[in-house]
Amino acid sequence: MRKILIVIGVILVLAIGFLASNAIFDAPRPVFAAGDNLDTSNMGTLLNSLFPPPSFDKSNGYYRLWTLIEPAETDIEAPDTLDRYKKVHDPNFATVEYIKKWGEDFVKTYNHGHYKIIKEQRDKILEKNRAWEDPLKNPGIDWLTQTINATDKVNALERVYTLQLERYQKIIDCEFFEDFTLTEINGDMNFYAPIPNLLAWLHTAKIFLIVNMRDAAAGDWDNRVARILDHVDFSKRAVKGSRVLITNLVAKAVLKCSLLSLASIMKHPQCPATVREMVGRRLTPIQYDEYGSRKSLIAEGFATAYHVSDRYYLQKNRTMQYFYDFVSKLVNSEQSPPYLWKEGILENNGVKMGNLWWLQNPIGKRRFHQFLSPEDSQKFEYI
Repeated sequence: MRKILIVIGVILVLAIGFLASNAIFDAPRPVFAAGDNLDTSNMGTLLNSLFPPPSFDKSNGYYRLWTLIEPAETDIEAPDTLDRYKKVHDPNFATVEYIKKWGEDFVKTYNHGHYKIIKEQRDKILEKNRAWEDPLKNPGIDWLTQTINATDKVNALERVYTLQLERYQKIIDCEFFEDFTLTEINGDMNFYAPIPNLLAWLHTAKIFLIVNMRDAAAGDWDNRVARILDHVDFSKRAVKGSRVLITNLVAKAVLKCSLLSLASIMKHPQCPATVREMVGRRLTPIQYDEYGSRKSLIAEGFATAYHVSDRYYLQKNRTMQYFYDFVSKLVNSEQSPPYLWKEGILENNGVKMGNLWWLQNPIGKRRFHQFLSPEDSQKFEYI
């Protein structure tokens, strides 16, 4: 009996030691292995190290993205119109309560109100055959040929989107585009800051491209291809100037559509040699910040890790480091051309579960595995 009590005592001591070590002895402050020694002490310092201060200047093209779905009677040049979007993001004005109320009204009035009508008209035009309109989902098609074959649909879409196309040209012509989301309030990230209707942006961009492709094939090669090249330049500015990851990804989709339209145009047998020369001359080498997602990935990776680790007090730094390593791997992989990637570089099995894997930071590891699992992530209430 005495031996049994001794064994139980030893087990208790080990258990207490394990719990104490998990509670007291944590890893050093976590770091992103993504090229810079970033200060992750709080959201404010991280954002300031990644992005320039948000610009609320009236010439910022990001305002124009918001005005795409304003009703026709709205004067999108009026200071009051642009101030609506500034006030909901400007940390000197916005409060959580104001932002939440504004966001609810925006979704109801604009996304589910005015633009819903336009989207329904678009869907009706495309309901029988929308494959030709979406080169991202149908990479095997020749986009210009399909556009020429669907001229009636192109004309119908142009009529529905006349106002949006006029406003979209103003975005393309803007000198700079800087997303001013992800501002902070009282040192914390403004998680309630709304984003514009990015689907409306993607729809309008594709319609802009097919209208110009149609007119190029009708004989206006130089002018229309020049406008598409302007759109490429704008798309690169939008990728570079985006803060939120989803905005960055949609900007890259818009850029890819622009490049696909140019590739299809240059394959057309009637495309003049002067147009091919213009495309080659104006398509300057693309820089990483014009196609990459590093800044947005890090910002949202920090926010995710912060939210998860904030709920669990054992081994907080270790938990955050799992997420930082995951994001760093994505950032580092996309900075290398795919043909240089090592086998399995994008695979991520989380934290390896060896023997007694749960002895160190069990809750943090479980949270991270839930984050990676499509099944478990649906129950992951903190993301």
